[in-house]
Amino acid sequence: MALTAGWGRTVLNALMVATILPYGIAIFLYAKFGWPTNYQGGKLAGLHPHKVFKLNYAAMQWFVVGTIQHLPLYFTVTNAYRTARPESLIKNIPFGRHDCLLDVYVPHLVPGRTLPPKMPVYIFVFGGAWTSGSRTLYCMLANQLADKLQSVVVVPDYPLWPEEQHIHAIQTAIIDSVAWTYNNIEKYSGDKMNIHLMGHSAGAHLSVLAPMALAQGDYSPLDDDTTPSTLLPAIRKVLGFSGVYDITDHYKHEELRGVADVSPMHRVMGGPQNFHLWSPSVLVEVLAEKHLISRLPPMYLFHGTADHIVPYQSTVKLGERLAKVNGKAVVKIFPGVGHSEPVTDVMQPDRPTYDLIMGCIMETANLKDQKSQGDQEPTILTN
Repeated sequence: MALTAGWGRTVLNALMVATILPYGIAIFLYAKFGWPTNYQGGKLAGLHPHKVFKLNYAAMQWFVVGTIQHLPLYFTVTNAYRTARPESLIKNIPFGRHDCLLDVYVPHLVPGRTLPPKMPVYIFVFGGAWTSGSRTLYCMLANQLADKLQSVVVVPDYPLWPEEQHIHAIQTAIIDSVAWTYNNIEKYSGDKMNIHLMGHSAGAHLSVLAPMALAQGDYSPLDDDTTPSTLLPAIRKVLGFSGVYDITDHYKHEELRGVADVSPMHRVMGGPQNFHLWSPSVLVEVLAEKHLISRLPPMYLFHGTADHIVPYQSTVKLGERLAKVNGKAVVKIFPGVGHSEPVTDVMQPDRPTYDLIMGCIMETANLKDQKSQGDQEPTILTN
């Protein structure tokens, strides 16, 4: 009888832990990132067992894959930034209207080799769900780009949610970094008329949004030299990796993963009623109706099939929409590649997909500049 009672208490305790722990994790995440809004069913909806289970699974996935797996790399990149040589990295340059800083990378000097007087420029926009990230974490990536492409690389910070409450200000900050580059990059042997916008995840979203905003004149310049009509021709190409290009589709994906309630995306974008305003896949059709598509630079869009955070169909859809309106784009889908690899694997040559990803980047650098030739070729989809 005592044995049965003891076993019963053990089962009861196990059930209590199995219930309290998941709900504790869910409540902690809601307290940190925000409870479900009214259009998501309100606070009580977030405590539905189905939602709690999904949220815990996503949190565990993030902790194992996003944190533990990349922890050694984190220490490596932070040390690389701290010990970088000042002749190759110029740090902490203020720019724009949001008290942000940027860094400038130039190729490492090699004995017997002189740098070109006018190098192409890459502006790298990091991801992080519009709420996290730092330019200091991309030192190794920027060094690889600068050395491999013999280019100047600019890595800006930008205002993040919740300090900045709306996507328009974030978009403006990215264009401010383009404006700073246009005005100042010649000091670092960069060609101000050969700027490439390159971004990952949320950064890819912002990199595609920026020229679309400029094409519609949606930018208030800080000086007479950086108007939309001046900056847009200076952006020669856009490179997007693992990008979010349809906010409505991505919100549905977040609901399936169980993270929509705690994700900042719906708040940053101003709620579902405004999702279409910040979705490049939708804006393509708006630009086409206004006869502005030809103003966009060529877009090179890359995505992995093993990306569970942002499905690769996001990239395919944008490419197809551009093709439909005679836009200029190349889409490449990488079998078996996940969400972060297009960035993390470019940081070190011994990483598994370094050759694949860097090879694609270098290929875009060697392609004929369609924009300067005025080509109107349809989108090319390459799988």
